Amino acid sequence: MPDAKPLSDKELIEAIRESDKEAFKELYFRYFDNIYRFLYWRTRDEEVTRDLTQELFLRIWRNRSGLNPSLSIKAYLFRAAGNLAIDHLRHQVTEAIFHREVPSLASSENIARNIELKDAIQQTLASLPEDQRTIVLMNRLEGLKYVEIAQALNISVKTVEKKMSLALKTLRKALKPLLALVVSVKFLLDIGLFLFKTYF
Repeated sequence: MPDAKPLSDKELIEAIRESDKEAFKELYFRYFDNIYRFLYWRTRDEEVTRDLTQELFLRIWRNRSGLNPSLSIKAYLFRAAGNLAIDHLRHQVTEAIFHREVPSLASSENIARNIELKDAIQQTLASLPEDQRTIVLMNRLEGLKYVEIAQALNISVKTVEKKMSLALKTLRKALKPLLALVVSVKFLLDIGLFLFKTYF
């Protein structure tokens, strides 16, 4: 007798809403590895990553009655994971990390401008719409290609390209006055994503 066809994400969520623990277990094992890797890139700490991943799925179970089967649970998990990482890391980074990780800027005589740059990067990234910020992080931190991001968020590749373009345009416009401090927009963005990952 052939194996039963695996339930779709929508079917799993419908079952979880009815407190089906087996459906929840299947969802957990279906997405645990992806969420773990996603969070590890933000925390760089295995123990913290395990705790945050467990907390995420616990929240899913506790709030199961509010899940919407018509929405992508994969996208929801990535957004929720990102928010958990942001909450955890918000107060964890000190000036020492900035000086150690970005020595070319930290060693400059223009310390005040370095702080201005750091603050501007943080504020600009934090101000991006959530969907744009998620795509930027998945692409620049996770190294995911646009097609992979599209699959993860259940949107088209063209939508990913558009949102990424809008995000980069916002970053360039907001940080243009500070570009003299760095060699390129890409370098600026890479520094910004490091700071965003650690400060937020």
